[in-house]
Amino acid sequence: MIWGLFLATQSFANDLPLRPEPPMSVPGECSETISLAPGVSVDCTAVALPLSVAADLLATEKWADHLYSKSSLLLAESDYELQLAEWRIEFLETELVVAQQPIPVLQRVETHLAIGLLGGVIVTVGAGWALSEVSDE
Repeated sequence: MIWGLFLATQSFANDLPLRPEPPMSVPGECSETISLAPGVSVDCTAVALPLSVAADLLATEKWADHLYSKSSLLLAESDYELQLAEWRIEFLETELVVAQQPIPVLQRVETHLAIGLLGGVIVTVGAGWALSEVSDE
């Protein structure tokens, strides 16, 4: 599922072009937005758009900003998940290398058991010898 999301966001994000820079101002253009009513003239260069077209352009710009922010967020999440997966793989590879190395002789369970048994036998023999020496006197 993570890889599907990652591939979907990558292909989706690659299709989104960066937002173009706003154009430079033209000499003689209006310095601010002016609402025009029938019969009103202006003394600057401007383009008159119907209100419905201006509203549609603003809604489209807002939609594009939202879409671009969503794709950036999805890419950031997928990059984070990909980095976590890479760290986990590195950790598991290190653990596998450690697990494949032979265990030193003094750290093996068999060695501890043998040392314990040998120590027990020595203590038992020593205690028996000590008791026999005491009883001979």
